Amino acid sequence: MVVHETASAAQAFALMTAGMVTAVGVIDGAGSLIGNLSATDLKGLTRDAFHYLLVPVLTFLSSTYVAATATSAIPVPRPRSNPVTVTPVASLGFVLETMTRENLHRVWVVDSDTTRRPVGIVSMTDLIRAFTANGVA
Repeated sequence: MVVHETASAAQAFALMTAGMVTAVGVIDGAGSLIGNLSATDLKGLTRDAFHYLLVPVLTFLSSTYVAATATSAIPVPRPRSNPVTVTPVASLGFVLETMTRENLHRVWVVDSDTTRRPVGIVSMTDLIRAFTANGVA
């Protein structure tokens, strides 16, 4: 599930809710994955800062963490990094190693490292299911 970079953060969270997922990819005009919005990105958002949900999702992601003052909430910029990705030929071991090394809940599967068009997602829950379904656990 993806949203275009011009969608508001509120639209992206609404899509997550409707789709019953905990994250959506953010794509640019070429369809390339350029961001990841997850429920965790709401952490630290105070009631005084709810209006930040109306800004484009990339703007929201670059200032998700807010500093509360006595009178208002102020967005604090944070560096934006491209989401960690793998290609469809990545082994299960490589995906698990990547998620562990990067301390991630999910990695995006993209068509290639060049175009970075999302074709899927692998979550920690997916890996647990794969291991338990195959008798590894």
